[in-house]
Amino acid sequence: MGMRQDEPLTRSLFSINRTMEFFSERELATQIGADRDRWFLAIMKELIDNSLDACESKRILPEIEIEVAEDFLKIRDNGPGLPDPVIKDSLDYMVRVSDKILYVSPSRGQLGNALMCLYAIPFVLHGQYGKVEIETGGELHTIEIMLERIFGSPRITRTVTNGDFVKTGTSITIYEQAHKYLSAPPVGQSYICNAMSLITAYVVMNPHASFTLHGTMESKNARTSDSMNKWIPSDPMSSYWYGLDSLRGLIAGHVSSEREGGQAKTVGDFISQFRGLTGSRKRKEVTDLLGMQRTYLHDLVDGDDISDVAVDSILSAMNECSKPLKPKLLGVIGEEHFRQTLPYTNSADVRYRKVEGTTEGLPYVIEAAFGVYDQEHQDRDRSLITGLNWSPCLSMPIDGLVHILEDAQVNSHDPVTLAIHIACPRFDFTDRGKGRLRLPAEMMDGLGKAVSFVTKDFAKEKRRADWNGRLGKRQLVGIFRRERRSQLSTKEAAYASMEEAYVKASGNGSYPANARQIMYVARPLVQQLTGKIPPWKNTAYFTQILLPDYMEENHERTKTWDVVYDARGKLVEPHTGRRVDLGTLAVRNYVAAWTSSVRALDVGGIPCRLDTTGPANRYSYAMFIEKEGFDELLKRMHVAERYDLAVMSTKGMSVTAARTLVEELSERGVTILVLRDLDKAGFSIVHTLKASGRRYKYKTEPNVIDLGLRLHDSQEMHLEGEAVEYDSKIDPRISLKESGASDEEAVFLRSGGTPGQWKGSRIELNAMTSPQFVAFLETKLQEAGVKKVVPSEIVLTEAWNRAHRITFLEKALRDAEERFDGNRLSIPTDLKERVDERIKNTRMSWDDAVYEIVLNERQKNSG
Repeated sequence: MGMRQDEPLTRSLFSINRTMEFFSERELATQIGADRDRWFLAIMKELIDNSLDACESKRILPEIEIEVAEDFLKIRDNGPGLPDPVIKDSLDYMVRVSDKILYVSPSRGQLGNALMCLYAIPFVLHGQYGKVEIETGGELHTIEIMLERIFGSPRITRTVTNGDFVKTGTSITIYEQAHKYLSAPPVGQSYICNAMSLITAYVVMNPHASFTLHGTMESKNARTSDSMNKWIPSDPMSSYWYGLDSLRGLIAGHVSSEREGGQAKTVGDFISQFRGLTGSRKRKEVTDLLGMQRTYLHDLVDGDDISDVAVDSILSAMNECSKPLKPKLLGVIGEEHFRQTLPYTNSADVRYRKVEGTTEGLPYVIEAAFGVYDQEHQDRDRSLITGLNWSPCLSMPIDGLVHILEDAQVNSHDPVTLAIHIACPRFDFTDRGKGRLRLPAEMMDGLGKAVSFVTKDFAKEKRRADWNGRLGKRQLVGIFRRERRSQLSTKEAAYASMEEAYVKASGNGSYPANARQIMYVARPLVQQLTGKIPPWKNTAYFTQILLPDYMEENHERTKTWDVVYDARGKLVEPHTGRRVDLGTLAVRNYVAAWTSSVRALDVGGIPCRLDTTGPANRYSYAMFIEKEGFDELLKRMHVAERYDLAVMSTKGMSVTAARTLVEELSERGVTILVLRDLDKAGFSIVHTLKASGRRYKYKTEPNVIDLGLRLHDSQEMHLEGEAVEYDSKIDPRISLKESGASDEEAVFLRSGGTPGQWKGSRIELNAMTSPQFVAFLETKLQEAGVKKVVPSEIVLTEAWNRAHRITFLEKALRDAEERFDGNRLSIPTDLKERVDERIKNTRMSWDDAVYEIVLNERQKNSG
C-alpha cells in the first residue's frame, strides 16, 4: 500500500518591516563599520564629531564634556543645539537624514546616520529595550525602543518634556553598560581601544577645542589655541572638489527636497554655495555663460534623473569662473600643538613634517609628528594615532600604511608615538562603514615622505645599533635622545621647556613668577636636552633674551603669564611723593590705577590708623632679603601686614647704610631676619650683618636670625644646584665655616678643584618655585616666633580716645556735607587765568592753587 501523499504547501506572501534590519546585530555592525564590542566607541566618536562640527559652523570654540558611567554614556557640547525637526526626522528609518552625505568637503562625521545608530545600539545590546535622552533648547527628548515581535519591528516613541534642561548646546545620554564597552585595555596600541585613548586622539587633532572626561575615568584637556585654523562646515565649498556623479547627487538632493515641500532653488541659488561664486556678480557671470538666468534645478530633470549635459555644463562653468582652493586654506594642526599634546613624549623630542599638494583636483595637507616615550612610559608599546579631517580613526584605516611603517623601522613594540593627520575634501573609502581608505598615489607618496622624515633619526640609529634586533626599549630611547641632543640648539631646547618651566615656577599660574625663577626651573631641562652644562654663559641670556622672545613669538599661549622682571629704576610723582618701581608688575598696577577724572574728596575719610614712623608701636621684626625680585610675591602673601614685618633688601652684600639701619633697629629691640641664597655670598651677608668689620663697627650687637636658605632646606625641597667656580688662592671652606656654614654645607659649596680654580655648587632663592617659596617663608617665620605688635596700655588708650574723636568728627562732616549745596556756588569766569597766574614759576600744583583761591575767597567773605 502506498504512502499517503501530503497536500502541496501553498506559501503566503509576507510583508516584513525593513526597519528591523537596522535593529539587528549584523546590519548595525555593517552600518557602523565595527564589531559589537566597539559600537559604543564608534558612536561616541560620531557624536563628538557632530558636536565639533556644530560648534565650528557657528564659529564657537568647542567645549566637549563626556561622562562615562557604569550604565550610561553622556556627551555634551556648547554648540547651537539640535533642532526639533532633526530629532523628529531621525526617528524615520525609511529615510536617511544628513547634512553632510551629499556635500564634498573636509568635514568630520560623514557616517550620515549617527542618530539612527545611536537609538539602535542600546536596543540591540539589551535585546528587548533601549533608551536615549537628548537635552537641548530647554527640552528633554526621551526616545524609547521596544520590540513588537508579532509585527517584527521595533516600536519607537519620543516623549518631550519642558523644564530645567540644557538650554545652550546639546546633551545626549545613552543608557547601557558604557563603562564595560569603553574601558578596554590597550592592545598593541595600533588602534583606539577605549574612551581615554579616543579623547587623547581628539586632543591631538583639535588645537581649538577643549575636552573633559568624567565618571569612571578622568581627563581634562584645555585648548591650546583660541583660533580655528581650519576649514569649517559653514565655509563655501569649491566646485573643483566635485565630479559629475557627486554634483549630480547634490542637485538631485535639492530637487528631492523641493518635491517633499522644500524651497525651489534656481541654478543661481545653487551656484552661490560654492567658493568664489557667492557674490551676485559671479553668479550672474556663470548663469549668463550657461544661459540659465531663470532656470530652476527641477528644470534639469531628464526623465528619472538629472541631465548629464546640464551637470557637465554647470561644473565646467563654475570651474571656469572660480579658482582652485590652495591646500594651505584647508588649515593645519601645527607643529607647536603636536609638541604639546603628543602622548607619552617630551616636547623637545617631537619631530614634525607637513606635506601639501593637489591630486585629482583635490587639495590635501598631510601632517606627521613622531616622538619617543618619556622615562615614565618607556615600557609601553607603540601608540599610533591617525586622523582624517580633524577626526581620529578608530583603527589603522589607510591601505599601505603598514608598509610605510616597516620602511621607517617603526614596529608595534617600539616605545614611540606616531600621529598622522590628513585634511582633504574627499576620501575614497572601500567599505560601507568607512573603516578602510585607499589614497591616491600622490597622497601615498606624500604620506611616505612625511613619515620617513619624522622617523629618520630613529630609524638611522635603530639600524646602526640594532642590526640583529636585540635592543630593548630603554636602549632605543637612550640612543634616540643622544642623537637628538646633539642636534638641539640652546634656543630650541629653551623654547621646548619654557611652558613647563613657567607652570612649575608659578604654581600652575597661581602666583607671579620672577624671570629668574623660571630660568632656574628651565635650566636642568635645557641641560638634559642639549647636554650643555651650563646651557648659557650668564643668566641674562635667558631672562632678557630667550624668555621675552619666546613670549613675543607665542603671544596667544603666554598672554595670561604673570612674569615679573627686576625693577631697574623708579618714578616719583610730583606733589604726591608716590614712588613707583619700574618693574613689570609695578608699572602694570600703576597704569591700572590711572584715572582721567578728578576723584571727589571723601569728607568722612579721616584715617583711623595712628601715624607712626619707625618701629615703635608698628613692628618688632625686620626681614632682610638678599633679592629684590620677590616684592610682588611678598605683597601677594601679605607678609608685612600679617606678621607686622618690615621688609628691606639690597642687591647682593649689605651696604653700610643697611648695617646702620640694622644697628638702629637693634637698639630699639627689633630682631633682624635674613633670607638669602645658599652660597658663599649668602653666608657672608649673614656674617656681615651679625659682626663688626673693618668698614663698620657695631656699638650694639644686633639680634640676627638666619632663615636660610640652608642645605637641609634645599634637600627637603629637592632643589637643584648650579656649578660655581672660585678664583681665590685660599680654600673657600675656611671663610664659609667662619661665616657659619656647617661642614656639610662647606663641602657642598666647595666640592673640589685646586687653588685659583676651586669648584662647587650654589642654590639661589630663585630656584624655589613661588609655591615652594611661600611655604618655606611661612614655616621659617613661624619657627622664628614672629608675632604681630600689640602696644602698651598708654598707646592703646590714646588710640581708643582718637577713634572716638574721629567717629564724632566724621558724623559732623557728613551732616555738613548734606547741608552743603554746590549748585548755589558761583564759579569765577576767570578761574583758569587765576590758576595759571598763581602756579606760574612756583612748585604749586593746579589743585593746590584752586584750594588757596577758594580759601582766600571765604576769608574775604567772612571778614
